Amino acid sequence: MPPRKARPKARSGATKPSSAARTIPVSPAPPAFDAVRRVAHTLDGVEDGTSYGTAALKVRGDLFIRLREDEDTLVLRCPIDQREALIAEDPDTFFLTDHYLNYPWVLARMSSINPANLRDIVTMAYRNAALAKGQKSKMKA
Repeated sequence: MPPRKARPKARSGATKPSSAARTIPVSPAPPAFDAVRRVAHTLDGVEDGTSYGTAALKVRGDLFIRLREDEDTLVLRCPIDQREALIAEDPDTFFLTDHYLNYPWVLARMSSINPANLRDIVTMAYRNAALAKGQKSKMKA
């Protein structure tokens, strides 16, 4: 029988790097996102953040708007049962991908958003995140 190869000894304390240790590069937000940010910051408890390496807006730590990597699409918090009405009302602006089918989000093209409707869109996403956060805190109590 041939001799067995020695297995390398495990280093004590050696671990794989955790996903928390990895950093995701953050892309600067395009100028069009500044208008979204300005409207959002008129609402209570809004903070800037990042999500998947892109600019994001949160209310008391809960994500309600993020910019997708294409820099023209917003991901907006929206109850699943309200998405169809938004998409039917303005299909040039609102849409959905298979990825979001089972999640409370809708997508919107910033380049198609009527500036007169921007405040309503941002406020809708903000309220939906605040409602979801309220439901979470009630469930914990």
